[in-house]
Amino acid sequence: MSNFQTLNDELIEITHQGIDRIKQYDNVYTEETKPIDSNKRDWSGWNLGSIWISILFSIPGYMLVSGFIASGMSWKQALLVVLLGHGLVVGITVVLGHFGTKYGLSYTLVSKMTFGPKGNVLPTMIRALLGSLWFALQCWIGGTALSSLIGGIIPAWNSVGPRYIICFFTFLGMNILIAKKGLKAIKVLSSYAMPLLVCIGVATVVWAYKIAGGFGAIFTHQAAMGSNINFAKLFIPALTAAMAIDGTVSLNMCDFTSHTKSQKEQALGQLLQIPFAALSVVLISVCGTVASTIAFGQPIWSPADIVARFDNPIVVILCSLVILFATTTINVTANLAPSGIIVSNLWPKKVSYTKALIGIAAFAVILQPWKMLADPNSYIFEVNGTLATFFGPMQGIYFASYWIEHKTNINLVDVYRNDGGRYYYSDGWNKSAVAILLITTMVIIAGKFVPTLRIVFDSSYLFGFIVGMVGYSIFKKSTNEEVYNERKAS
Repeated sequence: MSNFQTLNDELIEITHQGIDRIKQYDNVYTEETKPIDSNKRDWSGWNLGSIWISILFSIPGYMLVSGFIASGMSWKQALLVVLLGHGLVVGITVVLGHFGTKYGLSYTLVSKMTFGPKGNVLPTMIRALLGSLWFALQCWIGGTALSSLIGGIIPAWNSVGPRYIICFFTFLGMNILIAKKGLKAIKVLSSYAMPLLVCIGVATVVWAYKIAGGFGAIFTHQAAMGSNINFAKLFIPALTAAMAIDGTVSLNMCDFTSHTKSQKEQALGQLLQIPFAALSVVLISVCGTVASTIAFGQPIWSPADIVARFDNPIVVILCSLVILFATTTINVTANLAPSGIIVSNLWPKKVSYTKALIGIAAFAVILQPWKMLADPNSYIFEVNGTLATFFGPMQGIYFASYWIEHKTNINLVDVYRNDGGRYYYSDGWNKSAVAILLITTMVIIAGKFVPTLRIVFDSSYLFGFIVGMVGYSIFKKSTNEEVYNERKAS
């Protein structure tokens, strides 16, 4: 360790000399970007695990599994896809979350270290835009639940034409207000949201049990047994969609792991919830899909739409409240707050966190999420498949940079510098990282339109991660050898 950073148990902390050295250069060191001191870290493994459970228990998570069932999968096939997809993403996240815990730094800074201070704009803005897309989708879902809530209290509301649009904007504004409170509010929301999600999940199972006449009837019902589909053909794109559900929060998990006190806690807190979360969301989704088929004559994949069909206003109000709370929690935690942090950290002296939140919300409106949620196939295979196109390559490059190139040894002073240092690369650009990101992403997108490359698009998350990791490692090694040979010759 130098005079600029010290080792405290397994955590690296910056010293006062290090802060003074940073301020000698053009830098991005602010109150919002500074490392989190070990004595101020108050997130436990439970807090991290509850974020994942909230994500998988979220309405998009439910809709994903329900959409699998509606597309013809059996409940066993859906369980396999969700368990494998969720497990793969969480495994990648634990490895990348190591950076946040060790150095107390956010996602934006691991990205700056990898791509350079100028090159960093590309991946971090992609992440912010993806977060805005998810934010838009969840605001529409939350707005639908808010409309059901109002309709349960004031029946005449159900006759108002633009009720969904009004509720969409109302819910969007609520999310901005909560996100402004910061990560402490998110921590509290996540802790309370999970028990409420469990409660509504139990209620769904009980409802299905009663209306179907037992669990045997539920899991042998035609809707749960699946249809005669080609599961082998559907498996890869479905797995990619399952991974994409977790992708946004996975990419920026450093924002949360930077608040934990140890690597063991951040790893176990995330890994231990995998089987419970996957089993539970599939059980609840199958029960909800079967019960809606029996009760309303067709499988309904949106919980808010199911709730709106009940005649009992008390049931509608209570269930709508839980959906609202759960959707708000995951939306702020995984989409709005991280995107706001990213944008404000990119230009910390020009764009405040609040301004970033407002900009992201404006972009979410432009995206028109009501069109993307028109049917299950569009949501599962088009929206999630496209999202995964961007997640995989970036995470593969981050992994190669942090673990393979730098071997987890980071210079905190240089991380903050904008005008030089080991992470300045070529005039602020890590051309190797930018090139691999662009090439890999373009190849994956081409797979959406070129039949012979379709497998590349269908497996975009895993393909992107592997190619990004291997491609960057080879490219960077070759570049480093050229630089070394040039210096040796001179």
